[in-house]
Order: sequence, then structure tokens, then C-alpha cells
Amino acid sequence: MGTVGFEAKPGVVTDLGFVLAARLDLPSSVPELTEMTGRKYHMTLPFASVMGVRPFQSDMPVPNQLRNFTRVPAAYYPVGKLPNLFGDLISRMAPVPGILAYDGDHVIDPKTGQRVPDIEVP
Repeated sequence: MGTVGFEAKPGVVTDLGFVLAARLDLPSSVPELTEMTGRKYHMTLPFASVMGVRPFQSDMPVPNQLRNFTRVPAAYYPVGKLPNLFGDLISRMAPVPGILAYDGDHVIDPKTGQRVPDIEVP
């Protein structure tokens, strides 16, 4: 599993853009998730999901409740693999152009081309 992180400062509304999710076993029409969905998997429980993000863009709709607040776009960065200690039914996060990439099972920072260290749990 790989993911992204971002800083959220106190008193500041951090706009995550869109957080995306789809079933792993069914095709998705969400462009960021299409390559990772529609796959068979070996789980015995109902279904697993894949997640992704579409970072903030100025033309995205804003909920009325947030229109009067100053929002700061999340500055996403790649986070290394997290062990799935609880056996959650979720795949790794979908690649995010310019933010999160993979080389096989390794998380890659597309800005540097370098592998991102895995998260170690004590």
C-alpha cells in the first residue's frame, strides 16, 4: 500500500480536492481509478476498494458552507508503503501524476524519481 500525506495547519481550511473510491472488482468510470479497477482478486469477503485523490483545481465546485472561508490547496507528497496490519479491504492508492507513482511494489516520488521509504511499525 502507498498513500499521500499533506500538512493541515490549525485555523486553515485545507482543500483536499476530491477523494475518490471505487470497488476493485468492478470497472470504474473515474479516470484516476480506471486502471486499478475491474480486476479479480483472491479475497473471500464481499469486496475490496481502491482509493485515489484528484488534487484541488480552481474550477472545482465548493460546498456552500465553505464559500466564505479561505481555502488552501493540500500540498500532497508521497508516503511509503504502510503495513496493512488490520487486513483492511483496500488496495494501494491510485497513482497521482506528479505526486505518487509506483515501480512494482515500491512507492516512487515522481519529482525526484527516488523510492520513498516504507513506513515501519514498531
